[in-house]
Amino acid sequence: MLVFLKILSLTLLLTAAAAFILTFRGKIKFFLGVITVAGAFLLSTVINIYLVNVSSGTNIINIIINENFDAMYALVESMPEESLPRLFGGIAGGNVGTVKNALLNLLLEIKEIYTIMFPAILILNTLLLSYVLFMITKQIIFLFKKDVSAFPKFSQLKLNRSAAFVFVLSYILPSFMSSPRVAAALSNINAILGGVTFICGLSFIDYKLRQKVKNAWLRLAVYIAVFFGAASILGLLVIILIFIAIFDTFADYRKLSKKPEA
Repeated sequence: MLVFLKILSLTLLLTAAAAFILTFRGKIKFFLGVITVAGAFLLSTVINIYLVNVSSGTNIINIIINENFDAMYALVESMPEESLPRLFGGIAGGNVGTVKNALLNLLLEIKEIYTIMFPAILILNTLLLSYVLFMITKQIIFLFKKDVSAFPKFSQLKLNRSAAFVFVLSYILPSFMSSPRVAAALSNINAILGGVTFICGLSFIDYKLRQKVKNAWLRLAVYIAVFFGAASILGLLVIILIFIAIFDTFADYRKLSKKPEA
């Protein structure tokens, strides 16, 4: 069984490599290639995680999560008491003991959410890495004076309407679910689609910005500057971009109904 899983993991990696090559030879559509590479790599990763768990008799995911959060707990515990009111004075009126307990409880809540949402985090990271790999490859091909017009630009990403409906439903339904597992599954689906929707919203902004800023690297610099400059309201920006993506899905402002959709 273990030998079969190792062979399957290797086969999935070879499948990802083949899909990558075939995409840039025009045999597979761009987004199908991105999803195939991400899916094959993700399944291979899951198999390898299972193999490590079986061989070690532990849960490697829980170990990694626990080690990282234990380090953060230790950091909070080791912080000088005089610095806590200055850094986190807004928590519980600035009382040292209360501030420390509030921080530890906050970390505990974040850990619980991170553990529940780990599948979505893993899937989103894999999708993002796959897409970035394809876009970098496309840019390299362009530098060699090859035609890349058949591949979609970042500014052409648009959320599929059915995905928009599922995103909204997966946000609403967990509140009505009595089963924690079903609620967690729906929350993971919502997080995955939320990440995709956010990227499509950013694509809409890129569509508008590229009309004034033609250089892609300069636009990237603008995004990085905004990210760090508006870090305090980053959550609000994410929500705004999600609403923009949903609006564009139904309004088709960019007239991309016949172009590739995410």
